[in-house]
Amino acid sequence: MMVLHWIYASIDLFVSYAEEAIKVMSDHCKDGADEDWKKAAHRLKGSAANLGAVQLSALSARAEEGHALDKLEKQMLLDSVRGSYHHVRELIQSDLIFNI
Repeated sequence: MMVLHWIYASIDLFVSYAEEAIKVMSDHCKDGADEDWKKAAHRLKGSAANLGAVQLSALSARAEEGHALDKLEKQMLLDSVRGSYHHVRELIQSDLIFNI
């Protein structure tokens, strides 16, 4: 029972971090270098890696590295990150993994 509680707490923490990071990235999706974008992408990269969401972590790493790109390129990265995050959420919410 304790392990299950830890798993649910970890998932809740991931969801909270991911949604906040994606919001920050969305708010800072503009031309040129942006440290807030970079930090949010970094947090999402680590949070996704801790959960085992390899694709989301890799996309977040690309977003972190691309913190100085123009707005259009950042928007494309952000769209990919969002899509991957939604896929992870669907897997989490499905009966195949957990129902949160």
